[in-house]
Amino acid sequence: ILLGVLELPSSAWARPVAIAYTELGRAHGVKEALERDRAHLLPTDVPARRALPPDPEARARFARSSGLPDVDVPLADLDVLLVMVDATRFDRTSLARPDGPTPNLARLAEDAWTFTRAWAPSNGTFPSLAAMLAMAPTSFAELDVRPRFWRGALRPERETAVEAMRAAGRRTFWVGHDHEGCFSRNIEGLDQGFDAVQLVPEVRGDPADADVDARIADLAIAALPSERHFGLVFFVSPHDDYRPRGEGDAYDAELAYFDAQLGRLLARVDLDRTVVVVAGDHGEALGDRGHRHHLSSVHVEQVHVPLVVRVPGAAPRRIDAPTSTAYVLPWLLLRGAPEERAAAERALREDIGPLMRATDGAVVSEMIGPRGQEAALAWPDRTVIYDVFADLVRVYDSYEDPLQRHDLREARPALYDAAVPLARAYRRARFEGRRFRFIEATP
Repeated sequence: ILLGVLELPSSAWARPVAIAYTELGRAHGVKEALERDRAHLLPTDVPARRALPPDPEARARFARSSGLPDVDVPLADLDVLLVMVDATRFDRTSLARPDGPTPNLARLAEDAWTFTRAWAPSNGTFPSLAAMLAMAPTSFAELDVRPRFWRGALRPERETAVEAMRAAGRRTFWVGHDHEGCFSRNIEGLDQGFDAVQLVPEVRGDPADADVDARIADLAIAALPSERHFGLVFFVSPHDDYRPRGEGDAYDAELAYFDAQLGRLLARVDLDRTVVVVAGDHGEALGDRGHRHHLSSVHVEQVHVPLVVRVPGAAPRRIDAPTSTAYVLPWLLLRGAPEERAAAERALREDIGPLMRATDGAVVSEMIGPRGQEAALAWPDRTVIYDVFADLVRVYDSYEDPLQRHDLREARPALYDAAVPLARAYRRARFEGRRFRFIEATP
């Protein structure tokens, strides 16, 4: 069998299914990919000049493919509050099920835009939040990535959305969790542009009644300034380990605890003058595909997150088109002051637009680690899960199979054949446009 595998074509999709999807077949693909493309897959430096050209049509392309409404928002007259919640998958919230554990989030959605197919830019806090603040796909942000790829730094040469908002005269603050020292010890550079940062520590094994999110809500309420501002409030529940906060499912109980603190915070926000964005940083596997928690896959359970955007005076609606949480800040800043517009237009022209151009407008989520690299490419009708190391494509019907249970390689070969060049186009664009690097020894 081994000799037969070694004689097969190098692309995994050219191999028989029985081999391409086995551990042996994948291992052979990874070996070939590392021999051929190691400098792109495990880079330790950043090219002085990108081979990927900017996209002069980026703003129009973004309007067509971002999934965000093309409406006027008087951002210069409004405050912005970005509320993040850790490890929260869309289908477990009250946005997806009426009896869900997040009624305050659902009430906010009644007067807001609710995005039913929002994708996080990655499957972990560091790469997702860095991409959101950098307004770029994860692989295009200036990230120093460690072998434990949920650790690293956003390099200071990257202008963030927060820096642009502060340059436009906003007071900026961040109140949030510091789970296991993630932001105080393991992640650097995400505080660029913030006038004030307050982190509440959390450690696994804390008492079951630990009040981390309640303390975050208290600090956030106290931090709300009277002048024009941008605030980031980052709640930790339901990050593992799940605390027993009552009867029933522990994950849902953690969501309910977060939701209660969200309700307290929103009650103190001036909703007549504030754009409120609530988003998950990534999802959570609860036994799906044999995985627990996150950082192991870009399948739907780990990257499909809640996203609610409330703009004062805008009519509520549910939006089913795919979008990315990394699109929200550039979308807002395009409607802001000159400094904010300039930063958003640069991000569209140099990063978001070129990847949209290469992938026919796909919404992209990426996992970038030294031992595993995947990308999810989402369009309205289908989603491709691409194993970058093994050159292996899986394709799913977005309407008939939203949970991504049935790979269509054999059942719908025409759809699969159409997905292959788009995965290859993503690979080529990432190799030509990436700005991340690994900063410690890699295998």
